[in-house]
Amino acid sequence: MRSITFFPLLQTKPLTTQKLGFYVQDEIQMNEKLKVTVGLRADINFFEDTPENPFFNADSVLAQFPYDLQGARTGQFIDPQISWSPRVGINYDVNGDRSLHIRGGIGLFTSRIPLVWPGAAFNNTGLNTGNDFRRVDLGFLGPIPAFNPDVDNQFRSIAVGEQVPSGNVDLFVDDFKIPQVLKFNLAADKQFNNGLVWTVEGLYTKFINNVYYQNINVDIPTTTATGTPDNRFIDYEDRIDGRFQRIMVGSNTSDGYAYNLSTSLS
Repeated sequence: MRSITFFPLLQTKPLTTQKLGFYVQDEIQMNEKLKVTVGLRADINFFEDTPENPFFNADSVLAQFPYDLQGARTGQFIDPQISWSPRVGINYDVNGDRSLHIRGGIGLFTSRIPLVWPGAAFNNTGLNTGNDFRRVDLGFLGPIPAFNPDVDNQFRSIAVGEQVPSGNVDLFVDDFKIPQVLKFNLAADKQFNNGLVWTVEGLYTKFINNVYYQNINVDIPTTTATGTPDNRFIDYEDRIDGRFQRIMVGSNTSDGYAYNLSTSLS
């Protein structure tokens, strides 16, 4: 059972964010058989800076984490940025009689980041919540989580009124990018004399700026699993800084891809 005590150390307010989007597109008939579509989209995102926690931003605190924080700090947030999304598509009537079409395209596509993540970074700065984890030793049953059913007399890690940074901290790196993927698709539609249409299509997606979340308030693991199908790292639950719980850093990764192959007859 987890006991959480809230400390009203600062005045909170809603997170404000804005997004503007612009898109232009044109279709070009290259000849009787080939049509090309080109487009360009621009998305601009604005986020309000998070409240600052000078205690957490101190070099003595940040230096203890053996990870690259990439400039992540409280009091700063995702910078305004323009996400460019160009794309081009083709439609080719191979025989000129609509019996066989080759179509496809390639382009960048920008996503919207779920606002629960920026909202967490705006609210969790280590100044407005405190956490306390306790266990009770029952002898032969071992330690179990402590629980107090009295809502007015919950466990406290500090005395009432003391303002000690604690709780969760959520951060974003200094140059965080809004998620983007590169998509490429190619398809063929074959129409037979009886009206049936056979379609074969392939789609490939490559992550360009995907969201990567990491809890930096745990030691880098050195022990790996044994006797299992893999050798993933284990035993990484010890907190580096006991004053805080999870310290989550949001950054970007280009790892990951997906592909899909399909065929249909209609």
